[in-house]
Amino acid sequence: MTKMVIFDIDGTLRDEISGIPKSAKKAVEQLRERGVLVYICTGRSVGTIPRDVLELEPDGIIAGGGCFISIGGVEKKRKSFSPQTIADLMEWMREHPEGGFSLETQETVFLNRRGADMLMAANDRKWGALGREEQKRILREGRIRYEDNMEVLRPETERVHKICFWDEADEWQELRERIGPYALAQKEDWMGTDYYELVAKGCDKGTAVLELCRMTGISPEEVIGFGDGKNDLDFLRVTGVSVAMENGAPAVKEAADSVCERPDQDGIYRELKRRKVI
Repeated sequence: MTKMVIFDIDGTLRDEISGIPKSAKKAVEQLRERGVLVYICTGRSVGTIPRDVLELEPDGIIAGGGCFISIGGVEKKRKSFSPQTIADLMEWMREHPEGGFSLETQETVFLNRRGADMLMAANDRKWGALGREEQKRILREGRIRYEDNMEVLRPETERVHKICFWDEADEWQELRERIGPYALAQKEDWMGTDYYELVAKGCDKGTAVLELCRMTGISPEEVIGFGDGKNDLDFLRVTGVSVAMENGAPAVKEAADSVCERPDQDGIYRELKRRKVI
């Protein structure tokens, strides 16, 4: 019996351009009517979760790739890098201005100039064919300001849980020695540049889902998970049923129990209907 359904956000529950489809909202309503809990599991920080997702009023949230858990609006877990680690990292950034950086807390995202430029270049590639006003709307809904604001970060007070770095492999080898304990959440080519995504040690989506199950008293076997990206693999491996989106990464589709239609093709609603969960 299904007691909980967990959704990744981007590319799964939500399309970046059109938002959450009406069919997915209907699915969430029907899950609630049947007493099935609805949770979000995202690499986004809490402060960057789109408002249409929050308006669904999920029963809880896993955010920051597993660094944060809340249940019913009550924070249950928050892990972060030490203030000294972030202070050392910021000193390293000043010495290596050619590197791109994004440092995330659960409240906001701090970027240096190159980090902001790398993210905007990726956005241009995705949305370049759209009109200017449409692009502005998507950026507002994404809740990330793509500007150089790194200097306002105060390591002694901000709890940074994610470090993103764009640069060459040799720079990465030097940097990793300065960071201390961490988990490598993602490593990939970013338009010809090496990209690394690090989170606090002991954090990943799979571990967080197992922690959530212990907190709620629900067995992982009673959970259905939906995801599309490589960073969803950890959590899809621990749920009783794993569903990949048709638009997902090949490795995710290969590992999942089933593959459903894209978000804009009502994939979530159709899959839950097929499984007679709604």
